[in-house]
Amino acid sequence: MRDRKTQKEVYVVSFKTEDQIEYNKKGEIISLFEGMFCFAYFDAETLELLYIMKKAGYIEVDGSY
Repeated sequence: MRDRKTQKEVYVVSFKTEDQIEYNKKGEIISLFEGMFCFAYFDAETLELLYIMKKAGYIEVDGSY
């Protein structure tokens, strides 16, 4: 796992978060936050979510970074 010592079979699911786009009254884009690719790691035996990896680090199961 992340400590590079623990050996565990995992499933990895990749996904992309939604883009956040705002438009003005003319239909022009005024704000664009592109979604990011993330990877969710699940224990293969229990299917328990272990953590989510994103470009800027990890999100733990409890929601902490």
